[in-house]
Amino acid sequence: MATSSPPDRSPPPDSKRRKKEVETTHRIVSAEEWVEERKAFFEKEKALAKAYEALAKERQQLPWHRVPEYVFKSSSNEDVPLRSLFTNGHKELIVVHIMFLDAWGSPCPFCAFWADGYSAQLPHFEQRVSFVAVSAASAPSIARVQKEKGWSFPWFSAQGSSFNADMGAEVPAEKVASKEKCFNYGHTVPHSTEGP
Repeated sequence: MATSSPPDRSPPPDSKRRKKEVETTHRIVSAEEWVEERKAFFEKEKALAKAYEALAKERQQLPWHRVPEYVFKSSSNEDVPLRSLFTNGHKELIVVHIMFLDAWGSPCPFCAFWADGYSAQLPHFEQRVSFVAVSAASAPSIARVQKEKGWSFPWFSAQGSSFNADMGAEVPAEKVASKEKCFNYGHTVPHSTEGP
């Protein structure tokens, strides 16, 4: 009876299989040294946080501007005036723009990623503010997506109004084609007529 020896599973010589050591340009220090350097860096982080808080206070002092009484369409295709979006006696309203056109069939994937959490966050929002989402898509398209995704947060269509354009969430096609920096207060070139 013929026998054969098992295959050689030993690693090849070093010349064929060399393990590369991880190279780094970072300094390697003791745990104690690291803690001291981290403490020093923490002081810089605290200074930055204080500067941000001061900037936030300045932002709160920016003037307001009057907006027209926009009319939206609910997912059941009913007219909803802007003032009625302020619910439960709240004086503040958060409006999130979900990038979505009828021609797309579904919302922007990144917008949908965030929107997946809105229904769960809604009770927390509603303790202090009113919260809605708005898109350029039609009310029937919004209703379909809401049903498909199980989204229960208030979501309205701005189709037929100038709301998205006035709020900077819609850019004219000619401006997109011109590559003009007209988005984000003139700092960004838009890549689509639908802005975030």
